[in-house]
Amino acid sequence: MSTYLVTGAGSDLARAVIRRVAREGDRFILQSYMDSAPLLEEMKSLGIDHEYFDVDLSDPEATDAFVASVRSLGLTFTHYVHFPALRVINTKFRNFDEERFLRDLNVQVM
Repeated sequence: MSTYLVTGAGSDLARAVIRRVAREGDRFILQSYMDSAPLLEEMKSLGIDHEYFDVDLSDPEATDAFVASVRSLGLTFTHYVHFPALRVINTKFRNFDEERFLRDLNVQVM
């Protein structure tokens, strides 16, 4: 029996990994942001034990609240899978957006 913390769980890649690794008795703590319907429908249809958190990881306060909520569950995770990312925007370097870069840094690293 495994306990997974999956951030960015709404992505196609994360959902494919969840489908691949999920076994009876496993528990998944899922974080995604915004359109959660496809993810939650899939978890229900597959009978995967899960808890879902809708969290904007680019917001440090929301991230701190998420961490506190997950800690309050009192679980010991056996796996951590990290897939979150801001939407890709192709732009020239001269149009560098420092604010967006810092938001992405929060999502990917902080």
